[in-house]
Amino acid sequence: MKHKSRWISLAALISCVVVLAGLLTWWNTDLLGKDDFCDGMFSSSEVSAALEGTGRLAEEEYQQAGRSHWLRCEMKRTSRFVDSSEPHVSVTTEFLKGDEVFQSPVWQKRERMAFTEHGLAGGATRKRAWVLVPKECWGGIPLRRGSVPYLTAEVSDGRNPPQASDVTSSPEALLQLADRAAQRVIDDAGCAQNSSGRYRAPDATALTSADHHHSDRENICGKRGFMLPPDAFPTADVTLGRERTTSASGTVWACDLHLQGKGGPSLTLMTTSHRDTVAAAKRQATAKSLNNGKVVRCEQGEMYVGLWLHTRYLDLLLDEDDRHGRRPLAFLGDVLTSLAKSQAAEEEWSGCHF
Repeated sequence: MKHKSRWISLAALISCVVVLAGLLTWWNTDLLGKDDFCDGMFSSSEVSAALEGTGRLAEEEYQQAGRSHWLRCEMKRTSRFVDSSEPHVSVTTEFLKGDEVFQSPVWQKRERMAFTEHGLAGGATRKRAWVLVPKECWGGIPLRRGSVPYLTAEVSDGRNPPQASDVTSSPEALLQLADRAAQRVIDDAGCAQNSSGRYRAPDATALTSADHHHSDRENICGKRGFMLPPDAFPTADVTLGRERTTSASGTVWACDLHLQGKGGPSLTLMTTSHRDTVAAAKRQATAKSLNNGKVVRCEQGEMYVGLWLHTRYLDLLLDEDDRHGRRPLAFLGDVLTSLAKSQAAEEEWSGCHF
């Protein structure tokens, strides 16, 4: 009798362990979870790659507004364990100013941004990614004056704004989600045939590499002939330091210049001749002037050149301009022209209107 009772107790214990193990597996892994999310837009493997960590994948919200081709999909990774992080990713259609991804504080925490090698213009960091819908589609999407449609993917902890969240992800994984959503908008807008398939390359989400090195006054950002005027160095302790340049093979090229000086002043330069990014900047320019960018027309095509002054550098420049009674940031036009000239020479473009 005792022997039988012992076996019953053991069987009960084993059953409890099995049930507990099953619950832990269910709560903290995605075993037997959903195969896809947001009406089949994303596979579970794509979402899992963007939401790093353990826990179950869940779709929190999905909306799609027909004629406007606006969509929003929110997904998260959940866990029943105390203090476990629950990373969220939000994929959204955003109608932004043409060059806003280059000229907005939301996007300019981007010293490590990489850009697409081919296909749709796009970029990504470890917190967010963007893809620009091609210009062939803009006519079929209701747009505000000067705005263009972007698809963005952004990670957060679900409690704080993304910029205040410590959650990060793989840039490639975030770009994959933004690209998938862009393809959905392209298909739904009925403009895929107008692009002649030029955006569906197998490596459409490949990202550019980047190099880090000390700055050379005669070859700043690797652009021969590009110069920064004396006013770009507002005080004696501000000098050239280090720079990060992305590959020239991408849809966008960028250089993050980290100057030496108090507070770590820095600026970002960018150029692109990708037809969609140039068209986006031109669309904005017809509605209002571009901030720190311009479109240059040459015989071989058009290019956009721009720059972004990071906050500490901008404050330093404005303080010095005010102290000397100068027109604020008057030298920026010369910087853009010098950058455009060096880029045109590199591409062997001629007949440019700088």
